[in-house]
Amino acid sequence: MRVFFTSSLLANISAGITTGLVNLVYSISFAALIFSGTLTYFFPQGLGIALIGATITAIVVAWRSSFPFALAGPDPNSAVILSLAAAEIASTIHKTNTEASLYPTVWATIIFSTLTTGLFLFLLGWFRLGRWVRFIPYPVIGGFLAGAGWLIACSSFKVMTGFSLSLETLPNFIQTEPLFQSVLGILFTVVLLFMLDRNKHFWALPSLLLAGIACFDGLWGLTHLFSVPLNSEDYFFKPFPQEQIWQAWQWSTFTHINWSIFIHQSSTVVAIAVIVMFSILLNATGIELATARSVDLNRELRVNGIANLINGFCGGGVSYLSIHRSLLNQQAGANSPLSAIIAGGFCGATLIFGSSFLAYLPKTILGGLLLYVGLGLLIRWVYHAWFEFPTVDYVLIVLILIIIAIWGFLQGVGAGILIACFFFIFNYGRTSGIKYTLSGTTYHSNVQRSFPQRMCLHEEAGCIYILVLHGFIFFGTANDLIDEISDRLANQELSQLQFVIFDFRLVNGIDSSAVLSFMKLKQLATNLRFDLVFTQLQPAIAHQLKQGGLITQTSSICYVFDDLDRGIEWCENRVLENKQMGDRELIPFQEQLQEFILDDALVGKLMGYLEFLEVPEGKFLFHQGDESNGLYFLESGQVSVVLELSDGQTKRLRTYNHGTILGEMGLYTYAARSASVVADRLSLLYYLSTQAFEKIEVEDPQLAASVHKFIVSLLAERLKRCEKELKDLLQ
Repeated sequence: MRVFFTSSLLANISAGITTGLVNLVYSISFAALIFSGTLTYFFPQGLGIALIGATITAIVVAWRSSFPFALAGPDPNSAVILSLAAAEIASTIHKTNTEASLYPTVWATIIFSTLTTGLFLFLLGWFRLGRWVRFIPYPVIGGFLAGAGWLIACSSFKVMTGFSLSLETLPNFIQTEPLFQSVLGILFTVVLLFMLDRNKHFWALPSLLLAGIACFDGLWGLTHLFSVPLNSEDYFFKPFPQEQIWQAWQWSTFTHINWSIFIHQSSTVVAIAVIVMFSILLNATGIELATARSVDLNRELRVNGIANLINGFCGGGVSYLSIHRSLLNQQAGANSPLSAIIAGGFCGATLIFGSSFLAYLPKTILGGLLLYVGLGLLIRWVYHAWFEFPTVDYVLIVLILIIIAIWGFLQGVGAGILIACFFFIFNYGRTSGIKYTLSGTTYHSNVQRSFPQRMCLHEEAGCIYILVLHGFIFFGTANDLIDEISDRLANQELSQLQFVIFDFRLVNGIDSSAVLSFMKLKQLATNLRFDLVFTQLQPAIAHQLKQGGLITQTSSICYVFDDLDRGIEWCENRVLENKQMGDRELIPFQEQLQEFILDDALVGKLMGYLEFLEVPEGKFLFHQGDESNGLYFLESGQVSVVLELSDGQTKRLRTYNHGTILGEMGLYTYAARSASVVADRLSLLYYLSTQAFEKIEVEDPQLAASVHKFIVSLLAERLKRCEKELKDLLQ
């Protein structure tokens, strides 16, 4: 046990030192990316901001993350946006000749971005909104990352030469010094691309970085032997006093902030918060897939939010969960938060005890590392995406990349969201809001009617048209309803339309354009004299339809029912009333039996075996779970089959009117009743018990055969109707 503990401890310490070195190099690289060009003088302060963020975030995220090997630190996606903002601030301040406010304004922008990002992430996690980010189209996020890769790649030349790569700065790269610096950085990038693509070992990147630094420093020593005139400040960071790193929250810095320029960067702050949110959720999901571990996205948002809030108050920059450094930490042997805490402590020790070694770090090596990161994103989201995404999605990725490259990151983000909305509307608009359509001829309510009424509905209920809607009904799909009804009205082969039923059971919302479409249908129904029936409306949808004037208490066109079954029942009753086939309860039961058993003598014999029952309203004929022991003939009244729920409530399954039969399976099985039957009003029934039927089989086989035939015909009719309904649903 002690051996295992010692081995695990050493593995975590080794992994922490390894990833701490990588985190340190990334921190230096991103600090150099932001504080480059005219801001190079403030690189020490920028390095302090990066190291504070790397130290605090690594420790806090390691302590509370879902992953025991999670490692956080500065990241290129936020660094590249801050570098653009810093360059814009520098350009604006240079024009106004207020150089004293340059660093304070850049510092304020970075710190405010960190605090805003931290608060935004924490609130997202606190209100458990992390899952909603999964609804953002993947190609849009891919376009953002591809654009970030392009900006990182272009900005890497700023670290190498002092000039960011653009059309305006191309003449500068023709000069000998910038060209030589760029070539050295590109050569190192090529080595990284070639070697890391073939060697996935966790030591590969740190080893190549150390080898690159050693080789460059060795070549630099040879230039001195041969007296080659090269300026060390063009290739190495200038040594600086240790106290220059500590510039956090100094009153002199705070008083020199150019507030007008700072406020102008508010859009940049928002962009960073959104991009960091995307990055954290993508990174967490990527780690989840790579390590087969489950992740709580809201927890990751909260812990990264807390870390950045602490960063901001301590003067640190934006930092968050890194997928590459976390996986590197795991591959190096980390299995507990100790390794990431050590990695954070490594950056903290550099911050506190010394940074003189920075004078030996070549700018071209760090620039080459940034170029490798940028090209990696471009290769992933431009080259590999070509083979992974459909053409439309790939075009969206490239389009966002082009917009970012030409007009800027914020414009690309905004355009990407707008394009995604357009594609969503276009694609969703092609999906009909009608799930399927049914006819009243084949799809009936759960009211079991007499044989003559069933025959009447079979012939006349084609005037009932049922539309089952689904999804969100908006301007892209609402017009389909008008077209569908118009096509049905124009079809001369079908019965004249009298009722249109809209079932909203599968609808989760509508917009104002859908209300307008229903108002047009109401006008059409008024002119052509047919009714509109709305079933199972959600309260919010019902409120919208009432506000739009569609549903009113005095309306004689639009009707609302709790569910589709009640709506169809109402329409069927109207059809029967129009055909004078409504209640016929005064017909004696013996005459009703003659519709099923044609021999009058056999009907008379059957009446001798039946028991007459009078069931008042509200009384149960039998309860769910009772033993099946016979069938019932309903002479008059109405009963309903209900399912008794555990909470004491009941749910109607079917309603039986006069002239119908229920419980027929009780003649053949003694299984418990699957539902209860209750009288909706005073009902008169005749009961044929199982014992009485067995007596019929012994005493009068001919009568028994007639009853058997009748029940088989009844079941066959019901099965035929179910098959027809299923066929209509599958069309």
